[in-house]
Amino acid sequence: MRRWIFFALLMAFPGWALAAGSAPMELAGLRLGGDISQYAQLIDADSASKGFFRPHLEMVSLKDREGLRSAYADYGTCQNKGRIVRIKVNYTDGSLTFFEKLLSELKKRYGQPEDWRGNPFGTLRAWKWSIASGADRISMVLMYYAGDDGEYTEGNSLRITSRNMVDEEDRCYAARKNGGEPATELRKPADVSELDWLLPK
Repeated sequence: MRRWIFFALLMAFPGWALAAGSAPMELAGLRLGGDISQYAQLIDADSASKGFFRPHLEMVSLKDREGLRSAYADYGTCQNKGRIVRIKVNYTDGSLTFFEKLLSELKKRYGQPEDWRGNPFGTLRAWKWSIASGADRISMVLMYYAGDDGEYTEGNSLRITSRNMVDEEDRCYAARKNGGEPATELRKPADVSELDWLLPK
C-alpha cells in the first residue's frame, strides 16, 4: 500500500523525488553555511553593511560576474557569526523569456515550486521552493519584475536562503536584546500619538 502511494505521488508530482533528495546550496560561487572570510576573492569587503530588515545580518556585495547585474550575500553576526545564510543574484538578462528559461531548468533540477507569489497583471512573477537539506530547509525564490515599484528588484533575480540559520540569528538577536543590550531603535516621544509616529504628514 505504501509503495502504491509513493508511486502515485511520483506520478502527480514528477519533481518531488528530486526536490526531496537535493537542495540548492551554491550560487555565484558561494555556498550557504560557508564562512564569508573564505570568499575574499569573490566579494567586495568594503560594501559590508547591516541588513535593512534584519540588522543582525550583514550584507556584502559580490564582485562583478559575467551574466549578473549584481549579487550579494547575507551572513550572520550572532549564532552563526560569519556564516552565509542567504545569497541573491540579479541577472543581466531581465527578459520574461529568460525568466521562463530559468524556471524550466529549476523545475528539472528541484521539482515543482510550491508557492506562487505573482500579481494578476503579470508585472510580478515569483515562484518559491522549500527544499529539505538534512535538518535544514532551503528556501529558493525566482522572481521577475517589470513594474515601477521600488520595493521589487527589476528584471530577473534568484535567492536561496537557509531558513534554519536565519531563524537561529533571529532568536540570538532577540535574546541579546532581552538580555539588556541597549536598544538602537528610535523610540516614540510620549507627547506624540501612535498614528502621528507611524504615518506620513
